[in-house]
Amino acid sequence: MNITSQIQHNSISAYLALAKHAPGFRILETGAYTMVTSEFQHPIGNFVVSLNLDDSAIIELAAIAKRNAPLRIHQFPDDKPLDLSYRLADRGIVEHYSLLMMVQPHPWVSDGPELHRATREQTSMVMQFVFENFFWMTPPAMRSTLRMLLESMAKTEGEHYFIQQDDEIVAAASLLETGSIGGIYNVCVHQRHRGRGIGRGLVSSIADIASLKRLKPALQAEPGLEGFYSALGFDTVGRIRVFGAPEARKPAR
Repeated sequence: MNITSQIQHNSISAYLALAKHAPGFRILETGAYTMVTSEFQHPIGNFVVSLNLDDSAIIELAAIAKRNAPLRIHQFPDDKPLDLSYRLADRGIVEHYSLLMMVQPHPWVSDGPELHRATREQTSMVMQFVFENFFWMTPPAMRSTLRMLLESMAKTEGEHYFIQQDDEIVAAASLLETGSIGGIYNVCVHQRHRGRGIGRGLVSSIADIASLKRLKPALQAEPGLEGFYSALGFDTVGRIRVFGAPEARKPAR
């Protein structure tokens, strides 16, 4: 399995870890795709991955996406067909955004701050921080459900770390291990503490933890943050393209 396939597996595991706690969670696996749907009208609970699409499957997915506005189709580098964006566009499905797949290929020795791993008792507190500082754009009607999903996921999946100053959480992130990959997710810093290098220290320290576990640290980054992560030793190895119905072009994070 190549590095992009390994990161894809980790990413999909992270998506499923959160979505499976959504009300009405359902998963459909076919030879052409894996689809998750739920009663939670948010892309977190409605997405398609693991694409190996022929013409009929593309037509089918495009029709489903038009009926289910929150549904997002995630195309990873190893998915088929390679020209999916054009073929979806012909069916009225547009690209909403893309994320870079980045990996730190060599161990990175940092002088980052001390990280605290959340205990089971601290999990709700840390996920509340993540909710307020990473998912802050969530519409009010969806906030309680999303907060519940985060807390439920964190109790059973991954490791969750935070930086504390003066008895206050100022930054947090999660680490999910699959195979040889340590996926870093939900990196966030409290607004009052941004611009002080805390985010850099957080990512460096959690990447150190992954490396000590003999894992390759990996993450998904918005294109505008490629330089930030490159300076921490991360290389871009691919791009995830995310498609959906045009009327949902600006979904809540």
